Amino acid sequence: AAERLKPKGLFINYHNHDLEFRNHNGVRPYDTLLKKTSASVRFCLDVYWTKFAKANPLEYIEKIGHRLILVHMKDMGKLLPVMKAVGSGRIDYPEILRKASKYPVSDALVEIDIAKSPRDAVTKSLSFLKNAGF
Repeated sequence: AAERLKPKGLFINYHNHDLEFRNHNGVRPYDTLLKKTSASVRFCLDVYWTKFAKANPLEYIEKIGHRLILVHMKDMGKLLPVMKAVGSGRIDYPEILRKASKYPVSDALVEIDIAKSPRDAVTKSLSFLKNAGF
């Protein structure tokens, strides 16, 4: 399907959660997706869920390579994996965005699924990214 859609300017994009990174007999389903899908299938890496599953987002940025088109961001609490504004937790977003900039990433998406004030969380996230030079 991805090959048939591409000439029409349409693409199949895959967005992960933590399940794809759970180890099944030494294999992560995400690795299987990368190997078995058409090179035309693009990926949106949800950094929070990758980290939540104890996978290394930097390693997966390299594995996805030129198929990475979007970085999906929310930060993680320092003690508990609660969702926080980007830059206020334990995920190294400056390093992640530097590494992702080697590839054709067109966008970064800030999404705080659960927050006392979604507006404050997004405002803090955007401020952090701007101050970090992105």
